Amino acid sequence: MELEWALKHQELIQFALQMIVATVCGGMVGLERELRKKDAGLKTFILICTGATLYTIMSLKLGSTDPARIASQIVCWLYWRWSYL
Repeated sequence: MELEWALKHQELIQFALQMIVATVCGGMVGLERELRKKDAGLKTFILICTGATLYTIMSLKLGSTDPARIASQIVCWLYWRWSYL
């Protein structure tokens, strides 16, 4: 029964795991910055990482065929954002 549910909802489980990994990675970077008393901390990096992950997933689901183009847009935005931190 549980295996059937997992197979039926595999895409949802994958999405949840990707968002959890993004949150944990953002949290680790943000915690390190907070411990060093930098401006952008835990909440900022969690939001940035989960937002970039959500943007990538939605772009791929909505029909973008080139993940490199999506990543390049995220990198450009992050470069612009970090120039103010």
